[in-house]
Amino acid sequence: MVHPESRKVMDAFLAEAAARGRVVPDRIRFVTYTTRYNRSYWVTLAGLQQHYQRAEVDARRDDARANYIIKTKNVSRLMLTGATEARKVSIDGESFPVKPAPRLMFENKAGHWKLGEPDSEPQLRKRHALQGPIDDAFMESFLSIRPTGQPLNAVADEHARKELERFGNLFAKFFRGEVRIKDDSAVTAADITNNNLVLFGDPGSNKLIARIAAKLPIRWTKESIVVGERSFNAVDHVAALIYPNPLNPRRYVVINTGHTAEDRDYRGDYLLPRFGDYAILKVGKSAEVVESGLFDESWKLSR
Repeated sequence: MVHPESRKVMDAFLAEAAARGRVVPDRIRFVTYTTRYNRSYWVTLAGLQQHYQRAEVDARRDDARANYIIKTKNVSRLMLTGATEARKVSIDGESFPVKPAPRLMFENKAGHWKLGEPDSEPQLRKRHALQGPIDDAFMESFLSIRPTGQPLNAVADEHARKELERFGNLFAKFFRGEVRIKDDSAVTAADITNNNLVLFGDPGSNKLIARIAAKLPIRWTKESIVVGERSFNAVDHVAALIYPNPLNPRRYVVINTGHTAEDRDYRGDYLLPRFGDYAILKVGKSAEVVESGLFDESWKLSR
């Protein structure tokens, strides 16, 4: 129940807001830690210098929307939209003239800003909806792929199949939906175009993993899984990771995992990602994470 006098105040406030409509501010102060959440009105952080570090932008434009003064922190690419009256832009003390355009892109190279190219090129780097971690792949259309071939190692293959079953059960229980699953031999070009692919198995059992294995930053053979300078026995270890799909770099490929949260997390308010961008699991009666981490801003193994 709302007190009648309070109701009058609330109704007046809402009526004024509705009459005013949506107002686009001429000053924007925005903070993010990931390019998944990277836009506020006419400012878009199209790239970060380092993910999961605080990134900031404080942007102002004059009443004529011709002159922009912007300060940034931990930003590598910045886009201004609706800049159809823009004439001059200053970013972190560097000023340069610009031509009015619906979109203006700027890049920070070696500590200096310059006009950049739009995000249309398929360059391999972290950007909005293509920045990880593993769990990010399930925010958009995804398709799980079941292996049908001969695995390199039976123990690792058994773990992958159990993980696919576990993922399907948890998704049905807590998200009230069915995980779409196809055999690796039935995947079409349209599937690759329209979905993030979640591949289970190894380069022997899953045709899709075999197709992309040479283009992944992790090397996987019958004998070993190599991550940078570390090598793990492939007999009882499995790789789990997310990466831009080499068959369609505008989509993800995920290997050997669904949501990486603990089972108990599904009973709380938040699903907390555990693996980052990649993990190596030692498998047997249970799975133990023995290596995990993040790829750098170019999707390479970080030193």
